[in-house]
Amino acid sequence: ILGNNVSIGSGINNSVGLGNGSTVSSSNEVSVGSATLKRKITNVADGEVSATSTDAVNGRQLYKAMQNSSSTGIENLRNEVNEKIDNVKDEVNHVGSLSAALAGLHPMQYDPKAPA
Repeated sequence: ILGNNVSIGSGINNSVGLGNGSTVSSSNEVSVGSATLKRKITNVADGEVSATSTDAVNGRQLYKAMQNSSSTGIENLRNEVNEKIDNVKDEVNHVGSLSAALAGLHPMQYDPKAPA
């Protein structure tokens, strides 16, 4: 406990309360404030970012992750849209070719009674 008027409930173990007016409400907790007294933690080193990490991350790491995901997501979306546009262009070109080919044909009458 560091600070004045730090409140720790009964039966709470392995917890830390930092700063005047901090409230510790459960075991295995670090509190730097309370529901009405908010504080920020500064000068935090980069935490390990991996599937198994339990480290805290800092604002710089979060910002970088958001920038990377935004850039990658937008780039992927742009590529998908361009691919769909190219597919539509190809289909339109095929329709024109097929129409020209059909226009050049002379239709034949079909008579189901006539032998082939």
